[in-house]
Amino acid sequence: MGAAWNALLSAWGLAPWSNPAVATSVTAKTVVFDIADNWGDGSYVGVTAIEFKLGGVLVAVTTEFTAYSTTNYSGSYQAQYVFDTSKDKTGSGAGTSWFSAAVPSNQRLIVVFDSEQTFDEIVVNNFHIAAGSYSMGAQNVKITWTASSYTDTTYNASVTGGTVLNNTAWPQHVAGNVADDQTVWTFS
Repeated sequence: MGAAWNALLSAWGLAPWSNPAVATSVTAKTVVFDIADNWGDGSYVGVTAIEFKLGGVLVAVTTEFTAYSTTNYSGSYQAQYVFDTSKDKTGSGAGTSWFSAAVPSNQRLIVVFDSEQTFDEIVVNNFHIAAGSYSMGAQNVKITWTASSYTDTTYNASVTGGTVLNNTAWPQHVAGNVADDQTVWTFS
């Protein structure tokens, strides 16, 4: 509103007009990733890292969360590794990434933060082992958040109080044993 409008409001004894607060981020207790498929592998689907950022700065998450998945290949490839920002994004993948137990599609990853986290960007480092297995990376993924704790690992089940952030194709990891951070969602 312009100065003339505020002068009129003032003449009537009212406070000047101001813009209401506009949301620029999400504050979530739980974020759910429904993974429909991979980049062509017939046996598995996986993710190396999922990170949350606020204003371009990493939201450090190391032990302040619990992670869940529909299936795990083994104890060396669990959902908790995907969300732990202290883990390496290169190498063998054991103890640093997650992949499914002989199921290449219809998987769910969930992170439940100990306390709500605020973010405006989600970055993925899709699956790879050393310099290979790129076709195991998650491809079509729906991201949903909720302000409450939620742990149902059933693929594509309704998320109580959930808001879908997006439903899009994630980029395949580039060739090579390197970190390949790709933004898959930003607040808009």
